Amino acid sequence: GVEILSTFTSRYLEECLGNVTNEYIMYSYNQIHALTCKLYTDIMDIDFDYVVGINRGGLVPALILSHLFKKPLETINWSTRDFKRQEHNFKIAQDLANGSNILLVDDINDSGQTFLDLINDWEYTDESKGKLVKVTPIQRYTTKCPSDFYGDLITVDNWVLFPWEQK
Repeated sequence: GVEILSTFTSRYLEECLGNVTNEYIMYSYNQIHALTCKLYTDIMDIDFDYVVGINRGGLVPALILSHLFKKPLETINWSTRDFKRQEHNFKIAQDLANGSNILLVDDINDSGQTFLDLINDWEYTDESKGKLVKVTPIQRYTTKCPSDFYGDLITVDNWVLFPWEQK
């Protein structure tokens, strides 16, 4: 349970931001896993109906959280940077309108544009019956749409390089 997570998490969280170059901040798989486990401990008392992972980068932390919560995983294609694609998922919008609680996961909340676009696309507001909780292992300090929970706050402008990306 949580004790195992906190042991694993504390060991790898100490390393986060330890790999900063003039150009990049580089995270390992273990660091992303630890930050995602930290997110789980922050939100474990919230009852979600399912997890939504934003394709591509959000799929790794979303899969981890889906297993930890023992909840189904849905995916959505939405990119404001690579490949500029947007999938209008009306099921998620309808579920929120009907009272579902959904955990929305991306790898990084950089500008906040992805979250803003999805909130707008789903017509989600604070008055919606369901609850949308936005989480990311990494959040940039300059985001215009903060995550509800994040693992690590980046306070520099270096490019974040994930282990599944190439330089």
